[in-house]
Parts: sequence; structure tokens; C-alpha cells
Amino acid sequence: MKRNSCLLLLSALVLSVAARAELLSFVVDPDQTVVTLSGQAAGAKLEPQGPGGLTTRFQGTVVVDATATEVLFPGGSRVIPEEINSWEPGPDGANGSAPASYGGKATIGSGFFVVNAIAATRRLSFDVLSPPLALSGGSFDAEGVLFQFVETNNPTLDYRTSGLINLREGRILAGLATNKVAGASSLITAGALQTLTLQLDATYLFELLTPGDSSLSLSGQLVATRVIPDGPPVLVVAPVEPGSPSMTLSWPAGFKLQKSTALNPAVWGDTGAVSPAVIPFAAAGEYFQIVPQ
Repeated sequence: MKRNSCLLLLSALVLSVAARAELLSFVVDPDQTVVTLSGQAAGAKLEPQGPGGLTTRFQGTVVVDATATEVLFPGGSRVIPEEINSWEPGPDGANGSAPASYGGKATIGSGFFVVNAIAATRRLSFDVLSPPLALSGGSFDAEGVLFQFVETNNPTLDYRTSGLINLREGRILAGLATNKVAGASSLITAGALQTLTLQLDATYLFELLTPGDSSLSLSGQLVATRVIPDGPPVLVVAPVEPGSPSMTLSWPAGFKLQKSTALNPAVWGDTGAVSPAVIPFAAAGEYFQIVPQ
């Protein structure tokens, strides 16, 4: 009877049973997500073509799989730099300018051997990928998070060179950039609002004249939010085998588990447990709930 009374109350709180946390979709806040591009072209420092040439806002969505103790970026995100201004060259290195996310220039060499290059990025879109990352007190270490070009979006670096070498090309960008920022990222719940802040410093290597001679680095922060839907959060009870001495509870990030030994009146106290938590069938009349942290 002790087990049954405890399980019956918990069953009333369970809205769904799942082996993993629900995938959450966060909307990128362009006003708080400003990312700067830096790098070098064949050894020469990349400079802006004009004011704002190497800085733009981002929009899109970030997909997160989160529990109380882990954050995972499983893929399916679309993080997109805005093409606010027009920069040279045009598509495929054509004369003139066109809307682009970034516009840079570089002078390679000197004297007779100088090469002048101008470049613009267009249709950039990134997915976000990672293994499970430990989450503690709302903070996690984002070092090693991968930003992958979404090739179906046809991301392109359009450039034109003059001087010793004359080229016009639109180069498709593909591959991964690895985040180098350790710590400082967070997933915070305040009321019904969850805020994801991801510190960013990721570098992508590519070929301009020779293999690996050039790089593009993105630095700044990505801020995305979601509103927690109305209704109670999900407290999940894993399947319990007959005769088991315990059960396992799990709950979403941003919430904590409380226990009371009575309901009328209830006196709730924090358990200090982290999700997933093994709860032994030790006493009759143990009741559980989750509340925001």
C-alpha cells in the first residue's frame, strides 16, 4: 500500500512519459545577438569595407534538448546573419554590390606582387551541434559546440581579386567551426521566460589561394528565448518494474523537486535532488512536486 499510494499521486502529475527531454525551440533575439566577423585572407588581415562591414545581427531558431543537469544541441537549429547592407562584389564576384551579411577587404603582399581582395558573404545559415554539456546553476561550458554551415541554404563567399592575380568567384562554404569560449554560457528560467545565452568564438578555415591560407572567425554572443507554455511542467516517472525498491523521476531544466509528507496541509521542502533522481520507496505518504528554481 505504501508504494501504491505514492505511485498514484505521482501518476496524477505525469503528463507524458519519455526516455529523453522534450526538444525546445528558442527564438534568436536580433537586438541582443550581434556577431563580429574577423579573419585573414592568405595571411593578410581582413578589414571592413565600410562602417558595419564586419558586424551584423543574427536571427533564427536554436533547438535545445535540456534536462535539469544537461544541455544538448541535437541539430535542427537555423541561425542566420541578417543581410542589412550591400557590399562588394556582387554575386560570383561581379562588379557592383548586393545585400550581404558581411563585407571585407584585404591587401595581400606589396609592390608589384600585391593582390587586392574584396569579399562578401551571402545566404549564411548555421546549425548548432554538441554532445551533452553539464548544466549547473543555469550555467554550462560551451567550448566545443559546433557551428555547421547549412549547405542547403547555399552559403557563399563572393570575392574578387585584382593586381597580380585577377579572380572572380562565388565559393560555397561548407564544414564546421568549433567554439573556443569556455564557460560563461547559460540557460536561465525567470517566470515563464527561458533565456539561452551562448558565448561565441568560432573559426572556419578555407582556401583562397592555397589550402588553409584563409580563415573566418565569428565572435560575440547569441541570445535566444522561449516562453514556457501555460500549464504545469512535466514530471516524468520512468517505468517501474514489479518489486522494484525505487522509482526514477525526471523534470525539465529550470525546475526543482520538492517533497511533503502530508497534503492537508502540505509542507513542501526542497529535496536537493537533480534530474533524473532515484526515489526509494522508503515511507508511506511521500508526495512530490516540481516548482521553478
